[in-house]
Amino acid sequence: MLNAQEINEQNIQQYQALAKNGDAEAQYQLALYYFQNEEYDEGWYWGEESTKKGNANAQYLLGVAYSYGYGIPENKDKAVEFFNLAAKQNHPKALFMIGCYYADMNNAKKANAYF
Repeated sequence: MLNAQEINEQNIQQYQALAKNGDAEAQYQLALYYFQNEEYDEGWYWGEESTKKGNANAQYLLGVAYSYGYGIPENKDKAVEFFNLAAKQNHPKALFMIGCYYADMNNAKKANAYF
């Protein structure tokens, strides 16, 4: 599968066709592509579709989007919710982000469990 940097006007239709047919990885790649291009409505749509299928990368991506408020108000609680979904699948960046969340709350014992 191509990465989001390789999605362009010539092949985006291929990704869209795969995504519309339920391919979670294509949905994630489209979400990433749209977020990178600041097309947040499309990014959220495809990210949510991929997340529904359990794609850990999409779950992490939506956690980041909630953390930084990409196209929506920041929501740290929702961010942690999505990071937790990805962390349950041992997504390393999600585990790190949850550890940082607990460290920010001065809960070193919980934070250390994620680092």
